Amino acid sequence: ASKLPRVFGAKAGGAENLQRAVATALLESCVLFSSVAGLVGGAGQANYAGANAFLDALAMSRKAQGFNSASIEWGPWGEVGMASGGAISSRMSAMGLGLIDSWQGL
Repeated sequence: ASKLPRVFGAKAGGAENLQRAVATALLESCVLFSSVAGLVGGAGQANYAGANAFLDALAMSRKAQGFNSASIEWGPWGEVGMASGGAISSRMSAMGLGLIDSWQGL
């Protein structure tokens, strides 16, 4: 719980600030980068999952208001990042989620 403001604020607060900053701009579209963790969660990842679910909800809200908005829920990257080895990688595989190779994601 002590990490909630830091983790949630970085993603959710940053996205809200960005939305306010461009509120009057004539943007053609807005794409937010989220994580599949917002859908499937994970042990010890409530803060991270919640922040990503917020990004997804923000994109849906903006779309409902008539803006061209989307949130890409990235899956786990296999070669780098949190899922590059160990328990997270095994858990994702057990759920049927493949890992993204760096060349695919880039």
